[in-house]
Amino acid sequence: MNLIIEIPDDGKWDFVHRFRNFGEDVFRGLRALCTVSIYEIDASTSKFLIRDVPDETMDDIREKIRAISAKHFFAERLLLKEIEAEKG
Repeated sequence: MNLIIEIPDDGKWDFVHRFRNFGEDVFRGLRALCTVSIYEIDASTSKFLIRDVPDETMDDIREKIRAISAKHFFAERLLLKEIEAEKG
């Protein structure tokens, strides 16, 4: 299963910088548990994908992401969407 992390832009001049800092914290917190691309995060502007999330840990992963988003003051706008991993 894959998970899209999205935070709608708040219109502030430093949003992209703050979003990428949030993404880097997600990378550090989850890279041992699933596939997270620091290159994708560094190129992102409001969303990125976490791949290969084991179904049995999805709830824990979501909670970790919520906790990280709260530290970055994004908790109110955090959007998480599960999508099927592409086969082959």
